[in-house]
Amino acid sequence: MAHSVAQRTREFGIRMAPGAHWRDVIQLVIWNALPLIGTGLVIGLGAALPAVVAVLATLIPARRAVNVDPTIALRYE
Repeated sequence: MAHSVAQRTREFGIRMAPGAHWRDVIQLVIWNALPLIGTGLVIGLGAALPAVVAVLATLIPARRAVNVDPTIALRYE
């Protein structure tokens, strides 16, 4: 994104010369960044989903292990 903005410095100057407000330039940069942000979110969430599933797959048996009554477990052996 920084490279893209650096390449468009002249364009931003031309927009601001006739009276465009700095907020308009920021809005333009953000609108151009939205596809990158969306792609990053999709990839990030897609990569995080298996990690969340793995954590849940570990936590469920761990909860079960914590709820074991020690006297019943010792009698079982």
